[in-house]
Amino acid sequence: MSRYFVKRLLQTIPLMLIISIFVFFFIHMIPGDPAKNIAGVEATVEEVEAIRAEYGLDKPIIVQYLDYMKDLLHGDMGRSLKSNLPVTEMIASRMSYTLKLVFAGILWAPVLGILIGVLCAIYRGKAFDHFRTEFFSSKKSSVVAIDGVSFSLDKGEIVGLVGESGCGKSVTSLSIMQLLKDTPGKVTNGEVIFEGKDLLKASKKEMLDIRGGRISMIFQEPMSSLNPSMRIDKQLIEGIRLHTDLSKEQARERAAKMLSQVGIPDPPRVMKNYPHQLSGGMSQRVMIAMAMSCDPQLLIVDEPTTALDVTIQAQVLNLLHHLQENFDLTYVFISHDLSVVEMISDRIAVMYLGFVVETAPKELLYKTPMHPYTQALLSAVPIPDPGHQQERIILEGDIPSTINLPKGCPFAARCKMCKPECLEQRPATKEVESGHFVSCHLFK
Repeated sequence: MSRYFVKRLLQTIPLMLIISIFVFFFIHMIPGDPAKNIAGVEATVEEVEAIRAEYGLDKPIIVQYLDYMKDLLHGDMGRSLKSNLPVTEMIASRMSYTLKLVFAGILWAPVLGILIGVLCAIYRGKAFDHFRTEFFSSKKSSVVAIDGVSFSLDKGEIVGLVGESGCGKSVTSLSIMQLLKDTPGKVTNGEVIFEGKDLLKASKKEMLDIRGGRISMIFQEPMSSLNPSMRIDKQLIEGIRLHTDLSKEQARERAAKMLSQVGIPDPPRVMKNYPHQLSGGMSQRVMIAMAMSCDPQLLIVDEPTTALDVTIQAQVLNLLHHLQENFDLTYVFISHDLSVVEMISDRIAVMYLGFVVETAPKELLYKTPMHPYTQALLSAVPIPDPGHQQERIILEGDIPSTINLPKGCPFAARCKMCKPECLEQRPATKEVESGHFVSCHLFK
């Protein structure tokens, strides 16, 4: 914490210096002779020169600035070059008006804040948090990959994104991380607020600091995410040194420590290996160690158990859960496996065709699914109980094309409870019970 304040203080000093230089020289660029203004229109040349000498206005401009800063540090703000009155007295004489304005601001700020908050609540899922990513085949033609994606995370929470392949889960994560620069994809609407800052408005340098530092990502395929031509130690050390002030040896020590924490035996030996010399489970653990190496605040986990056998899947999930508890991490956990999401998530968002159709705490979602699509998904999850009878909901029809999205609800063509309004109007997101949000015309 002390290091943070020292850093901010060192950044403030040159900023204040620049402001003082700007103000000083701006005042001296105003047309007119300050000495004549002080002496008056009827003053003689000798009187004007005497005033100029008294106030130091005959000195070089740099010397005048240094004298000005010296007096300012002693609490003397000087005199007005127009009225010849002390600046401190002029400020004091107008203090009552200033206090009135401050008081009015204090009164109006919460009023406007509450009004904006109410509008955000009313129009939730629309302009205020409407997240949209498109892939452009030309300047006028595009495919909407995700639209209307809205969710929030509390510190230490795990939010699961679930849905069938192609529903936009991975595109959502890449949009958050701003990793669509080298693709035809572009975020065309919405905002991604992290620590009070909209990541979509962050500069390239700011995103380089955030990505891999305060926000990390575990990618879907570890074997294709790791560089096959670099040893494991070089890949880990490179990321650590990019986001920290550690030396090469210190970075090596941290890399070995992180490999040990993710359950890799004999880290010094593994660090000398190339990715192809590791198993799928070991490669995934290396990816987790790499993501954790710079102490991120948010970890995006994209299908971490893909292509792993069941026992290795359980080990990876237990490891992620253990790390989350030990380091108080916040996860966005992406998967198409409902049983995996249920095991690790606190809250779940169900996606279909680029839209979030239902969001709820996992207990509510699995006990009382509201959206017809969520009900169909959960009916397909096998329950290891021979005595349990479960009706399987079969979805008929084809998934609509993202090139020509339907006008109304994206799920309408396959929904057995479809109504005429479902085909014409996209449903708004409703909170049907505390923390349980559904986008469906069946709930109004």
